[in-house]
Amino acid sequence: MEIENNNTDKKQGNSRRGFIKKASLAAGVSILPASNVWGTTCNASGVSGGSTSPTTSCSVASYYGGHKHNSWRKFLKTSPNNNHKKALAGMISGVSYEDKFNTGVSKVDFYYPRLKAFIESKTIRIVGGGMIPSKTMSVSSAIKSNNRLERDLACTYLNGLFGMNQGLSHEFSGNDGLGLLVEHIWGSAHVGSLSQAQNAMTNSFNNNKTCTYTTFKDCIRDYI
Repeated sequence: MEIENNNTDKKQGNSRRGFIKKASLAAGVSILPASNVWGTTCNASGVSGGSTSPTTSCSVASYYGGHKHNSWRKFLKTSPNNNHKKALAGMISGVSYEDKFNTGVSKVDFYYPRLKAFIESKTIRIVGGGMIPSKTMSVSSAIKSNNRLERDLACTYLNGLFGMNQGLSHEFSGNDGLGLLVEHIWGSAHVGSLSQAQNAMTNSFNNNKTCTYTTFKDCIRDYI
């Protein structure tokens, strides 16, 4: 599914929250420099518009539950082995490596290439301003890269899509908060402390959270 941004200029009166909710569920995160209705978010509009103070808002509070790049990389293999497929079963609550559909088809064999295609379809787009640079990145490429900030941001995005980010403040909770979380971390890394933003993401990747089977199927439903 592609995000349609062609009519954005005609719809500036629409709420930022509604846009972020739509974008978070679509092919990528598309962030516009519109008015920041959450004053605690470190983004281009908040910092340049004065509703956000860099000294108080441009840091990333601790959260937890997600998976790191080494885990997500296992789902991007052209020829996955049993360990890669077992990792997929381990990430989905209620699904085991041996599970099969009524047709006799292995669930992990069925879902693996579909999850791979899902991840490869994702693009994060951040429109910056001032000290915050714009950025467009392929999620799958970022996960495989050595750029720590972009790699961990891609993991945080995927963890959010699959419902594994826990302990977030209320403005970043739910599907509509994922886009704000991504731009807040990106903004904090450039306006606040890069190491603080990176460490907050790294510390969140404790791999102790699984995705529910229902959430997993809902996320990749366009590929089933």
